[in-house]
Amino acid sequence: MDVNDALKRPEQLAAFLSDLPYPAHAPSEACKADLLAKADALRRRQPELKQKLTEKKAIARQFREATDETREALKVTMALASQTLGLLETDLKAQRQALVAQLSALTEPPGTESIAQFQPWVSQTPQAFDGDITITDWEDPRWVDWCQRQPQRSQYHHPALGRAIQEAMGHRGPVLVAVSNNVVVGALPLIIQCSRLFGRFATSLPYFNYGGPLANSRDVAIALINAARPLLAEHQLSHIEIRTTQASLPFACNEQKVSMLLPLPTTDERLDQQLGAKVRAQANKAEEHKPEVRFGRADLLDDFYRVFAHNMRDLGTPVYSKAWFNTLLQTEAFNAQLVVVYQARRPVACGFLMGQGTMLEIPWASTLRRANPMNINMWMYRQILRWAVEQGYEWFDFGRSTRDAPTFQFKKQWGAQPVQHYWYTLTPGNKPAAATRPDSPKFRLMIAVWQRLPVWLTRVIGPPIVKQLP
Repeated sequence: MDVNDALKRPEQLAAFLSDLPYPAHAPSEACKADLLAKADALRRRQPELKQKLTEKKAIARQFREATDETREALKVTMALASQTLGLLETDLKAQRQALVAQLSALTEPPGTESIAQFQPWVSQTPQAFDGDITITDWEDPRWVDWCQRQPQRSQYHHPALGRAIQEAMGHRGPVLVAVSNNVVVGALPLIIQCSRLFGRFATSLPYFNYGGPLANSRDVAIALINAARPLLAEHQLSHIEIRTTQASLPFACNEQKVSMLLPLPTTDERLDQQLGAKVRAQANKAEEHKPEVRFGRADLLDDFYRVFAHNMRDLGTPVYSKAWFNTLLQTEAFNAQLVVVYQARRPVACGFLMGQGTMLEIPWASTLRRANPMNINMWMYRQILRWAVEQGYEWFDFGRSTRDAPTFQFKKQWGAQPVQHYWYTLTPGNKPAAATRPDSPKFRLMIAVWQRLPVWLTRVIGPPIVKQLP
């Protein structure tokens, strides 16, 4: 319903407020009452405007019979009537424009700043941290209880992640906890990884896009990261990498990566309109090949892994173990799901979904190269977005990309908005950190060799390698 139509009658405005396109904008009952009251006040002033117009017209008619003696007086009366009417019209116009702007904002896609996960500090006021920082582990009740009550945490801060990484990857790590006046005010979880190929290093947090300090203020976050420095020498680490979306911390920083987030409307029909004709046409092109989609959990793991392992080999990237994905699927806190697309009864595309609150994220997705000409990948993402809307999610996280890279452009065409990543690094003597990512130029030859290996072999030797990558 158009905003102007909604303002015509109280029942239409009430219907408008009850059927907004984005859940993130759903107003409270108090806000609804305020908007209805403003609209009612605006309607109540319309008769006053009509009366002033009638009075002005009546004065204008008097000019037809006016004499020279009365015309000057009428001119004064007309000037006062015009001024009164003008002021009233200006006031009503401003009142209406303010209300229209307020209502229109409820129909616009929300910005990423509205997501608690990307609002890093409870307090924006600088406040020096004068408490203590202790080193504990992922099972410490103080960390477990405090972390789960923080609205700005990502799902990867969840204590269950520490258990999942230990079970599937064999890595452990400390948690630094900041306490002030016997109250926890911040924490920094870390995972330490060690291998002959990449050395020893720590990450907050590996394998995923988000992590870093959870804190009540910027000062606490800085104190936590500084408190991690002694771990470099204690554990003989080449570096510590802090992955966060928290800007302007005073440490060496890499800003190459962004996440791409799409606000989701309340219905699939609205999503269709939001995506636009070009994206819809690209996704629908796959229909002629009669693809089928399935959502599930462990029942789809074999088909998911078949596609995923094959695609990782083609990309030249070591593949995670099937046990890793199974561990995440079995961890209730992650609300993980699998999606597999079949063509001619064979799996050709897949995605791994993880949900928290209003956010659904796809950390991993793959499509076989032979399916690319069929537009299967576009079709799969359209089915995922439809499913996300049906499940009531308000945001879809396409995952991280390098800005302006092909994956960035793919996600941008869906209307996704970039969220900047800030990856801070601590090193002994502030030296440059060694490259540990598979897309580093250091590993180009290894990637080329990997792409020529048989898939079955990469499934055997890939997991021991990839568990050492951050």
